[in-house]
Amino acid sequence: MAGKILWSAWLVGNMFFRIYSSLLISVLLAAVTCYGLYQLQHNQRYSSYAQSIFKGSFQLISLGLDRHSGAKQAQWLNIVSKLMETDLTLQAMDSDHPQSSSIQISLTQHKSIRVVMFTQHNKMLTANIDYIGEQHYRIMAVLLLNELGRVNPTEHQQFLTQLETLSLPYLALMPLDKLTLDHQQLSRIKRGDVVVNERQDLSNNPRWVYARIPHSQQVLVIGPMDGFEEIPLAIIILMLALSIIITAAMAYILVYGLEKRLTKIDRSMQNFARGQGHKPVPMEGQDAIAKLATTINGMALRIGSLLNEQKEIGQAISHEIRTPISRMKFRLHALLDSQLNDKQTNKLLGLQKDINEIDNLIDEILTLQQGEHTQVFSNINLHDLLTSLLDVHSVQYAHIQYSLECDEYQLIVGDPKLLTRALQNLIQNGFKHAKNCLNISVIEESSGLKLKIGDDGEGISHDKKEQVFTPFIRLDSSRNKKTGGFGLGLAIVKRICDAHGIRVWVEDSPLGGAQFCLFIPQNSLMMEELSI
Repeated sequence: MAGKILWSAWLVGNMFFRIYSSLLISVLLAAVTCYGLYQLQHNQRYSSYAQSIFKGSFQLISLGLDRHSGAKQAQWLNIVSKLMETDLTLQAMDSDHPQSSSIQISLTQHKSIRVVMFTQHNKMLTANIDYIGEQHYRIMAVLLLNELGRVNPTEHQQFLTQLETLSLPYLALMPLDKLTLDHQQLSRIKRGDVVVNERQDLSNNPRWVYARIPHSQQVLVIGPMDGFEEIPLAIIILMLALSIIITAAMAYILVYGLEKRLTKIDRSMQNFARGQGHKPVPMEGQDAIAKLATTINGMALRIGSLLNEQKEIGQAISHEIRTPISRMKFRLHALLDSQLNDKQTNKLLGLQKDINEIDNLIDEILTLQQGEHTQVFSNINLHDLLTSLLDVHSVQYAHIQYSLECDEYQLIVGDPKLLTRALQNLIQNGFKHAKNCLNISVIEESSGLKLKIGDDGEGISHDKKEQVFTPFIRLDSSRNKKTGGFGLGLAIVKRICDAHGIRVWVEDSPLGGAQFCLFIPQNSLMMEELSI
């Protein structure tokens, strides 16, 4: 009992079993549907085919029965039965029957053809035909020759015209020497045989029946009469298309459910990657996707816990470090206010500078580690922001000429505090490394905005361009002695840009130095909350 329960649980939780069973069900459903369609159209087509073959023949049989009575009628019916290889039964009716010569042709449960015809004198002619064969085409010609034998040869064409009121195929008289048949078929026609010619090179395999009128060179031609195709090409194509549609629909339903569950996991991980925190993904079942969701939930909780611990440790360390730094600053100010000679004052000023650098380093590290800062988005006038930053830094770097190319009303959407910090770092970096000029331009493209900040400084070698955004990387130590910094400014830019969906990279500037580029796509300008 326990083994059966475990086996059932494994089957329910096994994804491959669910996929294969669903595909098997779709194949079976397609097969049943196609079989039902085939049976429906087959019965309809076969019934219509039987109507076209037997309706005219039985009307001719009815004409013969009406001309005879008694023993001659039974003898005539027996001859027709032998020619058709079918038992024909004629019985009297107890009550009034429908209109004379009315015919009912239907298919029985055993796929045989049942023909019921009401004749004159309150009688009913019935026949059960197992299949449609060549003899049923021949009996039509024999019955027509019998009717033609009752009229004058000169009136044959007129008589055939009169027979058009019956449900018969096209009838015509042709000279024997005008027939386009092979030698064997012509020989049989000359001997008085009825020849059935089937054209398999044409669609529906049409048939013609040829019978020579006795004692003449005229041939009765019946047809063309369409043959019966068991499975026409159109039905094959329809069943194939139906099978594909059913299988595709079942596959879509199956894949849609799996994709929907995977999308939940993907969205949860995207939010987690943006720093919005992780909401556990609710997953039911015991299959591989549910297990994956459980593992990801556990992993995300663990990572979130580690990030929180790192943040708390960083804040605690910065607080503990800043306390003695504040005391050191206070004591330095007290010493600087005392009576010191120039040498002592210079040493204290150098020590004050080092302490300020340590304080700035702590600020940079804390900015870099703003892992839980939720952005508050708003519209930002990019032109005004760039102008204000340039005005501030141009005071310190008065010898640098700068230019700004930006639409006065260009708006972007983002966190004003963070984007200001990112652009400030880039502009300050440009001023630091520029020799004489700095150029800033904003180009509007079909898919977003491209911001370029280029200088005429020493530039960055190609093999080191990917490293400039790595924290604490200082590519040129001699240059950094002049410009200062800790190698965190561009890392902060990269972190802020990633949080906004902005791509940032560095390339060679037309001015000869380095050019930092930001691409702000349209989809990243939507008003929504993200985190860095």
